[in-house]
Amino acid sequence: IYGLVGPNGSGKTTLLSILDGTRRADHGTVQVGLPRKRVAVCPDVPEFDGWLTAVEVVELAASMIDLDRTPGAAADALIVAGLGDDLDRRVAGFSRGMLQRLGLACALVGDPELLILDEPTSALDPAGRADVLDLVLSMRGRRTVIFSSHILADVQRVADQVGVLRRGRLLYQGSTQQL
Repeated sequence: IYGLVGPNGSGKTTLLSILDGTRRADHGTVQVGLPRKRVAVCPDVPEFDGWLTAVEVVELAASMIDLDRTPGAAADALIVAGLGDDLDRRVAGFSRGMLQRLGLACALVGDPELLILDEPTSALDPAGRADVLDLVLSMRGRRTVIFSSHILADVQRVADQVGVLRRGRLLYQGSTQQL
């Protein structure tokens, strides 16, 4: 679990976008040694068509990666993300925190080897933040997770390694204990 921390404008989202292939670097190269199907991304502000239900959104995400999924995989991902009571609810009425969890479920449905999370706790209340951080922690040893946050304590709680960014420069990279 790699945590990327820094203030607004430090380059966290830009770096994650370069890693996930949605942006190109001005110079240099980045290589991810996995097929695209094995990488999932959850942006900091995921957006979905409001007329869809939560389970339809996750099923759509799974179909976009041509995933051979077992029946119930979308529901399982929603349960893991904390939306088990909202499977058939239209997403137009979801709070920002619920949309964040829905984005996480979309990312998890494909069981990725690399999961990139851009500020996954930014819209959540303290209990929701703790739940998402526990979920990230539970992935240790099963997949690589790269996530960004403004909150150093969140990164220190779950990350094995941390990178500190400021104005597009990596000021520190190493263990959280050494930080």
